[in-house]
Amino acid sequence: MQKFFIMIIIFELAGWAAPALQKQKTLTQANGTQFKAQPKGNEFLHYFQTKEGAILKYNPKTKNYDYAAVRNDRLVPSGIPYKPNQVQKASALKQVISPSILQHIY
Repeated sequence: MQKFFIMIIIFELAGWAAPALQKQKTLTQANGTQFKAQPKGNEFLHYFQTKEGAILKYNPKTKNYDYAAVRNDRLVPSGIPYKPNQVQKASALKQVISPSILQHIY
C-alpha cells in the first residue's frame, strides 16, 4: 500500500512540470487572418513564437495574438496585434522581447 502512494506522488509531481508541445499551430486573429506559430514555455510562462522570432501572447479582450510585453516581470499582451507578413519591430513596446529576456522572467 505504501508503494502505491509513493507511485501516485511521483506521477503527480511529474505532471506538474510539463513543457509546451513543440509543434506549430495555426492561429487565427479576430479578423480571420491565419498564421503559424509554435507554442513555447511551461506552466509558469507560456507564449507563441513565429518563424520570424516574434513573441506573442493571446489578448482575450481583442481576441488577437499581440506582440508580447514585459510588465511587472510578467509576459503580457502589448495591445499591438501581430500582422503576418508585416514583421513589425518591437520598438513600439516599452521593452523588446527576446529569448534572452525570457530567461530572466522565469
